Amino acid sequence: MTTSELLSDLIVRGVEFQAHGDKLRFRPVEKLNRDDVENIRRHKTALLRLLRAEGHEYRDPDADPRPLLACDRCEATEFTDVTTHNGQSIRRDCAHCHRFLGWPRWYGQTLNPKESDT
Repeated sequence: MTTSELLSDLIVRGVEFQAHGDKLRFRPVEKLNRDDVENIRRHKTALLRLLRAEGHEYRDPDADPRPLLACDRCEATEFTDVTTHNGQSIRRDCAHCHRFLGWPRWYGQTLNPKESDT
């Protein structure tokens, strides 16, 4: 199984991935069996490279000019962006508790969270 096939198979099964430095984050672990975890370990470097190329990398809020949203669960202001819809949309999650914060980009259209509240 190639790295791309592994990633595609697990994403189809509902596993989310994110590159964070030299760490590979994935959830929920309940959807993985022992062989899946071993394959992820074996392909970690290639998975990180693939995820970065597809834009699934943690973004530093201090370096990112987009406005910060505070999480209504844990009040953190750090977030992670996850590309969806074949890279056309970005979902923003809290970096601490992983709660969904919003859609800064939806099918290529940049959304301003302040404007969508009105």
